[in-house]
Amino acid sequence: MLFSSIEFLLIFLPIFLGCYYLAPRNARNYILLGGSFIFYGYGEMKYLFLIVLSIIVNYEIARAMEKSKHKTARKIWLQAGLLYDFGMLIIFKYSSFILINLAKIPGLYFMKSFDLKPSLPLGISFYTFQIVSYLIDVYRSSIKAERRLSQLATYLCMFPQLIAGPILIYSKVEEELSNRHETIDDVVRGVKIFVVGLAMKMILANTFGALWSEVTMRGFDVISTPLAWMGAIAYSLQIFFDFNGYSLMAIGLGAMMGFHIPANFKRPYCAKTVTDFWRRWHITLGEWFRDYVYIPLGGSKGTKSKTIMNLLIVWLLTGIWHGAGWNFILWGLLFFLLLTLEKTFLFDFLNRHPFIAHTYMSIIIPCSWMIFVIDDLAQIATYFGRLFPFFGRGTVYGNEMDFVPLLSTYGLFFILAFAFIIGERYFWMGLRKMPITARATTVVLFALCIWKIQGSAANPFLYFRF
Repeated sequence: MLFSSIEFLLIFLPIFLGCYYLAPRNARNYILLGGSFIFYGYGEMKYLFLIVLSIIVNYEIARAMEKSKHKTARKIWLQAGLLYDFGMLIIFKYSSFILINLAKIPGLYFMKSFDLKPSLPLGISFYTFQIVSYLIDVYRSSIKAERRLSQLATYLCMFPQLIAGPILIYSKVEEELSNRHETIDDVVRGVKIFVVGLAMKMILANTFGALWSEVTMRGFDVISTPLAWMGAIAYSLQIFFDFNGYSLMAIGLGAMMGFHIPANFKRPYCAKTVTDFWRRWHITLGEWFRDYVYIPLGGSKGTKSKTIMNLLIVWLLTGIWHGAGWNFILWGLLFFLLLTLEKTFLFDFLNRHPFIAHTYMSIIIPCSWMIFVIDDLAQIATYFGRLFPFFGRGTVYGNEMDFVPLLSTYGLFFILAFAFIIGERYFWMGLRKMPITARATTVVLFALCIWKIQGSAANPFLYFRF
């Protein structure tokens, strides 16, 4: 079920919230858990058993780990849990990619016959990382193993962030799972945040998605350089407003129920360096890799070569986490290279020269997203030939003035998007300080979104496929 659907907005959510608010406080987790199973099952019934298995298996392993008196036994339980969790992720997300590439090796062509091409279960990357963080924290004795199966299930399955994050760490939400009290102000604030996120998705992300689709349908080998840049910027804006919109909707829904779901974005396109960008983009994923991969590997405490190796591992895993494809590995390696250069000498220079820094990032961001979204390496090369024709792979104009009609159609949306990106803090400040205006804005945006939803086809969020 999509947040941006009539079924969710006008049927599921009102019924769920009505049941939730009318229920006694000690029964609300059961309402949330039941609603979450319905929400997930509506869109992915055939894989509902996977998330139920994940709950049961990890619940039992965490309890067994906590009861174990010897560190060796605890480590064996942890390894068993990680093997199960990552094993399921590999089978459903990466097995086809692995088998197809093994089949290219001489003598291993028969491996291709083992490829069952399983579809990707919704949210598996996100809920796997959440339950793995829980297991590791129990192993570290940072938290106690949860004794109530229903509470662990509620943590893993709560529908506001089940499908595409933000990634919740159990220790940060444990207290609210047991004892939370939403106020009228929390509910009103949650509604405003949710509607703004919905508007980001329906009004901006989907519009830029339509432009990017038009660019791809024309073919990368015939588009002009201006249109290639317009397409790259359009996809950069689409993925930002799509994913940030989803995250805001999750935060808003959480606030309506008394949860404080962490922010996932902090004006990433205003960053002056790649290092700063990744402190602002998909924050909860970056924190997960920092706390559960980078720091356990040694972080930056060792030699320079060891630090670089740790960065390489983290960014290879970050790329692979996003998808089973060579373009994702290339995307991760690009950021590893850029971050290494910044750590070595570039960071201080960029901070001293903000104009150069913003110019640098205005090129890096759209180029990196082209590697991310185009899954064929040859097509990536073609697209970059259009972006940078002076390197000899294209001409400035593939089809003369092909960008002009699209610029006239989408120009206003580019202006709106850039205005929001630059003035986002003032937008939120205005919503807080002008309550009457904020309510009117919320109503107008919601009505506009409903109108857009009724006139559009299915519009899943981009991160559903990661």
